[in-house]
Amino acid sequence: MKTGSEFHVGIVGLGSMGMGAALSCVRAGLSTWGADLNSNACATLKEAGACGVSDNAATFAEKTGRSAGAGGQCGPG
Repeated sequence: MKTGSEFHVGIVGLGSMGMGAALSCVRAGLSTWGADLNSNACATLKEAGACGVSDNAATFAEKTGRSAGAGGQCGPG
């Protein structure tokens, strides 16, 4: 069985819902990456223990082995 750190999660949009989801992932021990244009939201998530944050989803898509597709969807390469 995989442990939490073997899973990578990318959250695009760190508003109320996205931040809640991202913080839950961090607390669960998942490798969590977040993207948002709001630098304060990115800082909050990074301080909570996220692996990384960016204002560009493509930045962390590469680190999680995924690609950012049209419409903001992420999927295999």
